[in-house]
Amino acid sequence: ASLYFRYALDASILGHIPHGYAFPNIGWPLILSAFFSFLKSGNLLDYMNLQRLLTMSISLLTIIPVYLLCRKFFDKNLALVGAALFAFEPRTIQNSLLGLTDSSFVCLTVLSLTLFFSKKTIWTYISFGIIACLATIRYEGLLLIFPFAVMHFVRFRKETRGKSKTIIAIGIFVLILVLTLAIRAYTIGSEGVIDNVVAGPEFGIKMIQTNGAGEFSKSL
Repeated sequence: ASLYFRYALDASILGHIPHGYAFPNIGWPLILSAFFSFLKSGNLLDYMNLQRLLTMSISLLTIIPVYLLCRKFFDKNLALVGAALFAFEPRTIQNSLLGLTDSSFVCLTVLSLTLFFSKKTIWTYISFGIIACLATIRYEGLLLIFPFAVMHFVRFRKETRGKSKTIIAIGIFVLILVLTLAIRAYTIGSEGVIDNVVAGPEFGIKMIQTNGAGEFSKSL
């Protein structure tokens, strides 16, 4: 949380993506920096409180799409129970108070699912765009494209243009993701998402070659 805080503060002061930070999840601190730029205070505690306030607000707003998502599968009463279980889950409260990426990641994930199950095709396309934005908050969001693409194909496979709709949805995801990564690569010289995915196996191979499989298992 402190690393995201420093990144957001530097970005708000400099007015662009700062250099010298070796982590890919720049989506959340960039959102923070936008709010920091409106807060004119010489007290760092004010900025820290704003970070916590934002994550708590996002968690509260997430209750709405959680309820709408539950409502698509259950009746009104059970949907309220599902939303309540999310709202009072201890880890949701803890992560909100820490100012981490979990609140925004969960919010966008639930929102994408809610829009995906909408009856209008345009909302399903928007859900794929949200998944691309998820990858900038936590690059694990890239993994969601696979189940979403499969579900989209299964859902529209019986329609005349079912395959075309799935291709369009995946194209929206790729377009937004590529534009986002291109901006980061142009600014700091590294796109930060694909690099980190590729770096995982390379790190494992290097550790095994240097210290043996035993030391690599300890590092995990």
